[in-house]
Amino acid sequence: MGRKRVLNRRAGRRKLLSSAADWQAFGQSMRSPLPITFRRCGLPSRSAASEACWAEGQQLIRAFEESSGRQGRALPWCHGYQLPLSRLELRSEAQASGAAAALQAWLLRASGCGLVMRQEVVSMVPALLLGVQASHRVLDVCAAPGSKTTQLLEMVSHGAEGGVVVANDAEPLRAYVLAHRLRSLGAGLNAVVVTHRGQTLPRAGEEYDRVLCDVPCSGDGTLRKEPALWASWRPGLSLRLHSLQLQIALRAAALVRAGGSGVSDCMGDEAVVASLLRAARGALELVDASGQLPELPRAPGLRNWQVIDDAMRRVPSLASLSSEPLTVRRRFRAGMFPPKGGGTSPTPPSSSLPHGAPPLERCMRFLPHLADTGAFFVALLRKTAPLPPGRRGQRHGQEALPLSKQRAAAQLAAGHSLRPLPTEAPAAEARAAEAPVGREGERLFTRSPSGRRALHVPPRVARFLGFAAEGTADGASSPLCVVHAGCPPGELEEDAEALAARLGAKKSRAERRDASATQRDRKRAQWCH
Repeated sequence: MGRKRVLNRRAGRRKLLSSAADWQAFGQSMRSPLPITFRRCGLPSRSAASEACWAEGQQLIRAFEESSGRQGRALPWCHGYQLPLSRLELRSEAQASGAAAALQAWLLRASGCGLVMRQEVVSMVPALLLGVQASHRVLDVCAAPGSKTTQLLEMVSHGAEGGVVVANDAEPLRAYVLAHRLRSLGAGLNAVVVTHRGQTLPRAGEEYDRVLCDVPCSGDGTLRKEPALWASWRPGLSLRLHSLQLQIALRAAALVRAGGSGVSDCMGDEAVVASLLRAARGALELVDASGQLPELPRAPGLRNWQVIDDAMRRVPSLASLSSEPLTVRRRFRAGMFPPKGGGTSPTPPSSSLPHGAPPLERCMRFLPHLADTGAFFVALLRKTAPLPPGRRGQRHGQEALPLSKQRAAAQLAAGHSLRPLPTEAPAAEARAAEAPVGREGERLFTRSPSGRRALHVPPRVARFLGFAAEGTADGASSPLCVVHAGCPPGELEEDAEALAARLGAKKSRAERRDASATQRDRKRAQWCH
């Protein structure tokens, strides 16, 4: 499918842009490569090294801009910077320019040891909108590869005790890669990495204060970064993900406490948000975040849109498909269509009632031509009351999962559950003698069935997972399938830079396998198209 046809259908036909000038700027931006963006590491353990590294980088950036005659721009709202060229352009210029080569070498070195985080501008937005505080319990439902998780960990790591970030991914391999990355950054003590399907994620010992829901999506917001998607994009990609995105969002809403907030991004846009608000029946409200991050321009959400099939034909309503084969009708859901009233609803923007059209203009669309970024969709929601009892097809929003879902989660967690080490066993005494905890006599935990590997888990994290500070029965375990929690006692006093050098010098086996799988997928995409 050609770029022009995709652009016309995705933006022009849906009235996303209001003028011909905007349309021209949008198209030109989509055809240009994505510039390099990065930010400073905000972890307290890295503050001194990160500050020195950032000062060195600023000198190299100024030298490159003076020699090339091109100017980047600072991003003070995220402690970041946007270079005036893409990754491939920097690689090409590094072969002919000493300033470009020095900048490229610094960027590779700084990002490799975790002092600088390579992250798209719009990808930084969701975590910043959540308003995370140092004491918060935060859930990242679909966490890998972990750039947003790292942001959240930076936010909860500045308190005296710190908060907790639970990072989940449905794919165990990606979860292990994420765990290795967080540990090499020295951010592991406040993090718990688990692997569950997002729509059946079990409840931990306590409710979450904030939830970030970066659900699987069609990827059309990444067209500047992945030009190969132009040839493979189809409307059916979004249609197939609609139900999954809604199920994950409902489960995330069930896990956050009343009064807590959640950010949903990478969704099927306003259609999923409207379906989520409808299913919550007044327990969720769409927050107006237009005043936050004023430095980053955005477009309001749509209140009316068109649903199209893979042949680019408009589908006016679900009833219009009555004469189509069952295989075609099954691809569409009532929630894919605009709420009754669409863009002409008399419902005022401040209304959060479950009846009438929701204020979907409060959703945010970050478009490429507005700030030379990728494209992103973000919705900030607040939970005002417990979710209503789930109806058929909406069980993922229940506070407690159905018994069959609980059993499946328990079976998954059986081989990877976190549990306290026995306090009276001779093996535990030997372990304590070899590697004393040295932190107020806190208990050690383990993930391995044999209990050979001891882990120090901060009391705040242990309490959140349901383990009392004292009196926890030996053998009790967490309902979560834990891939990472805490750290070996010997790493507690290890210097953050030494730990990063030791763990970051070589890629984990899972990371190498994940890179190989990604390369194979790209080759297959090239062969197919």
